[in-house]
Amino acid sequence: MRYSVAVERDDDVRAMKNLAVLFQEGAEGVAADLPRALRLYERVVWEVGHEREMENLAGMLETGTDDVPANPVRAEEMRTRAREVHS
Repeated sequence: MRYSVAVERDDDVRAMKNLAVLFQEGAEGVAADLPRALRLYERVVWEVGHEREMENLAGMLETGTDDVPANPVRAEEMRTRAREVHS
């Protein structure tokens, strides 16, 4: 419940990051939902610019999945931003 409230209110970036990982990987009681993970990673990236989430987003976009179309150009943009944040 805490996660869904945090996402709706946009007030807990850490919860959004954790939820994105859960949706990306799936876990006991949580089905993988890659489109939702992608949307959460994008929100975290644009709101606070976390390097790890940029890399996670780039990885999803690099190859794509059945649910998330590949976008290698956007993946490289995310990797470039991650390097800029890190330096």
